[in-house]
Parts: sequence; structure tokens; C-alpha cells
Amino acid sequence: MTLVKGYQPYGDVLSSAGSGVSSYGFTGEWSDSTGLIHLRARYLDVGMGRFTQKDPSELESNLYLYAGANPINRIDPSGLVSVSSLTGPAAFSMCFNLHSLGKGWLLRNIDALDAIEICKKGFDQNSWNRSWFNFNGDLPTTGQDLFGWYLFEHGDDHLVFNGPEFLNYDLASSKLLDNKRIGYYTSGGTDKPVEYEFYNNEQAQCFMDFAHMLNPNSVIPVTCVLGSFYYQIKTLDMGEYVGFRIDNRTDLSSGSHYAGHFPKKYENSVEGLFERGEITGLESLYSLYKDERLGLLSILKPRTRGQTQVYRDVTGFQLGGGIMDQTYVWKEKRDSCRYSRFDFLYSDIEIEPWYDYKAYTDPVYGH
Repeated sequence: MTLVKGYQPYGDVLSSAGSGVSSYGFTGEWSDSTGLIHLRARYLDVGMGRFTQKDPSELESNLYLYAGANPINRIDPSGLVSVSSLTGPAAFSMCFNLHSLGKGWLLRNIDALDAIEICKKGFDQNSWNRSWFNFNGDLPTTGQDLFGWYLFEHGDDHLVFNGPEFLNYDLASSKLLDNKRIGYYTSGGTDKPVEYEFYNNEQAQCFMDFAHMLNPNSVIPVTCVLGSFYYQIKTLDMGEYVGFRIDNRTDLSSGSHYAGHFPKKYENSVEGLFERGEITGLESLYSLYKDERLGLLSILKPRTRGQTQVYRDVTGFQLGGGIMDQTYVWKEKRDSCRYSRFDFLYSDIEIEPWYDYKAYTDPVYGH
């Protein structure tokens, strides 16, 4: 018994051959008794070529059209958005909602493969405007430029900011670093690299840093770009100075990192599970996230710059975001005041280069 069907662009049956019966129709999805196609997030009326409910992702210009009225070149398997139509910022925002659990409906109504493609689109170099970022100079000077250097894989894959650099000033005056500074004055320095895990509370705190960005061209605090990082704080020069070292790794895993899931306990990615054949890719992203046995850390797996280049060569898809490490180091005069310096002006924070930091600190990420 066989059944073969051909479809018009919007899903109306064009031809049918065979005696078989199936409830699965256009795009391989379930068709109900009214002829509507269930595309997970909503229903498609194939006769009208439009959805019966508006797009809950709100990322299309017309919230009812199927595939942006271009079904020949585009598909919309989840009923949320046609991935190929997304700009880089829109896909990045949608990926953020997926991995930060910001919109429960999105997580529950999208499958693993769609989530992978959306997040890859968020790091597609062709989907971003390169002119939005400043690539001049030896180092980026704003949070958004740091992201641009990472996305377009500009400069070295390990950047060292030593002394009075713009981003060091932004870090030194940030709320997140001020927490660690207060900890130093109350409890002493660190004896090894300590991970500062970035979660909801830290995310809220990073937005407080808008008032403390030195570069007037900054539009996002560097702490919001870094996420989790390692820090080391040391007493220097017979107690006259305090040295700060911050190490951060930016990669496709950290850019699609599940909220509340951190390395050691969680090591896998949805993309990695699919590539190894451990999932079909049709599972809902929410069901995978809730399955603790899978140990999911992120949606995408990390890639080095060499690996993203191979991916671009093989697929033609301009995936960016190869691993970029950063080390931020400076020293400042020791201040016995244990109160917060978060509301101090930049003129109150004097930072200097810490040239021999490697002699006092442990390497992180091999640097």
C-alpha cells in the first residue's frame, strides 16, 4: 500500500496517487479534519496560504503570512518564523530567548533542529552589517565592538587588555567587578582562578553598568557581553597595589548557553547530540532541556576559528563566532575602604598596567 502526494506552494494538494491513508500532510506535519496543518506553534490554512493565528515570535513583518509569502524559496516548519528571512540581530535575539528561557512558549513549540538553525543564523556573518562595528586599532574599545570582533573573527583569537584600556576601565568600574573588589577587601585575594557564574542576578546587574561606560560610543556594557568569567585578585608591591586578572572565553556554546547550566555538571550541546545521532532533532527543545540525563549546556557546540572556516568552506554558510579568548589585567592602588566604589567617577579609579601578571596568576584556557 502506497501514498504519494504533490503539493502546491502553500500546501494545497496538487496530486495524489496510491490507496494509502495518512494524517500527515504538507511539510510532513499533521492535518486535522478541517484541513488545517498543525505547524506546532499554530495552524496553517493551506487554502488561504496563511496562518489562522498571528506569529507569536512577532519577528515577521506580516504575522499571518506563511514563509513571508515566498513559499518557493522559504519554509516555516515551526509556525514561528521563516529562519532564512531573519536578520542576524533578530535571530540572535530569538536564540537568546531560547537559551535564556525568556519566552516559555517559544521553548515549548520549537524542535531541536529549528533551534540549531535559528542560533546558527544569529552568528551568520552575512546576516549582520559589518559597518555596525569598529575594527580599527589593536583592540576593541566598546562592548558591541568586542562582539563584532568575535562574530567576524577579526584580530587574534586571544586578546590581552593590559592597563588603561577602555574595556578595562569599563570592567574596573562595573557592578560585577565591584562585588569582587569588596570581597577582596573583606576576605583577601584568590589563590587560584575562580569562576564567576553569570545568571539572572548578574544579568540584571550588568545593565546597571550603562552609567559607567567610558567610551561615549558604547551601547552595551562589556559585562553584558562577557557572561561568565574567571577572576584572580592579588596583593602586589608590599600591599601598595591590588592586581586584577579577568579571563573570558567567547564561543558558540557560551552564545547559546542555557540559563543556570554551567560546565562540569553540564557538558553537552543540542547540536552535538544531533550530530552523534543521540537525538533525532524532532524533539521539542523544552523536553531536551528538562532531561537532566542529557547534561545540556548549550544549543550550539563550540568551534575554533579553524573549524568555522571548514564549516564555511563545506556548507557555504558564513558561520562566524570561532573561539575568542580575552584576558583583562590591571593593577590599582590598594584602598582600605571596604565600601562599594560602584558610584565613584572614572576619575576616582586609576588603573595601571600589570606587566608581570603571569608571575602572580595561573593560566586560564592555556594562556
